[in-house]
Amino acid sequence: MNIRRILMSALIFASSGWLGPLAHAAVVSMNAGRVADVVVTTREVVIHHLIEVALSPKPTPALLKEVISLEHPRARDFVRETTTVLLENAIFLEAESVGAAPLEKDKIQAAQALVQKKMRRNSAWLKLEVGPEELKRILTRSLRAKDFIKFKVDSAAIPISDHEAEEYFNNNRLKFENLPFANFRENIRAYLTKQQVDKRLKEWFELLQSKYRIRNHLGG
Repeated sequence: MNIRRILMSALIFASSGWLGPLAHAAVVSMNAGRVADVVVTTREVVIHHLIEVALSPKPTPALLKEVISLEHPRARDFVRETTTVLLENAIFLEAESVGAAPLEKDKIQAAQALVQKKMRRNSAWLKLEVGPEELKRILTRSLRAKDFIKFKVDSAAIPISDHEAEEYFNNNRLKFENLPFANFRENIRAYLTKQQVDKRLKEWFELLQSKYRIRNHLGG
C-alpha cells in the first residue's frame, strides 16, 4: 500500500494571501497553511519532502525532482506537497485525540539516523539547518500519521463475497470477453475491496478537513 499516494489523492484546495515571512537562519520561510492551531511553514514543507526522499527505499522520479524549493512556493508541486503535510498534521492530531497506539521509540530513532546519514551531504538539507529535536518532531508526526492510515485502511476493508464479485462480473461482461468468472474472481474481489477502501478514506479525509479546519494558503 502506497501511503504517500493515498495522501496525495486527498488534495485540499484553499485560497488565501500571504500571512507574512518568518525567518530561520538564512532561510526565508512563509506561512504555507494551517491545521487547527498548528501553522505549517514553507520551510517545513521542504523538510518533509527531503525526509520522504531519504526514507524512500526507491524514490520515484517525482520525489527526486528538485521542484520543492523555497524559491518557488507557488509551484504546483509545492502546493501539492503542502497539502500532504497539512493532511499528515490532521491525521496525527486525530491519532492523538483517539489514543491510537504510539510509535515505538526504536522506529523513530532508526528513521532519524537514516535521514541524518542520507542527508549529511545534501546542500538543500544543510541550508535548512534542521536540528535533532525538530527532525524528531516532524518524523514522529509523519510516521504516526502513516501508521494510523494503515490502521484505517485495515479497518475499512470488508471482505467481498463471491456473490458480489460474480455480480460485478455479470454486469461488466464486455470487459471479460467470453472467459469464465473463475479466471477473474480474485482480481475482481481485490478491485472491489480497493474501491471500498478508497471511498471510505476519501470520506474520512473530508471529515478531517472540516474538523481540523485545514487551510492551504498557497492556493490550489
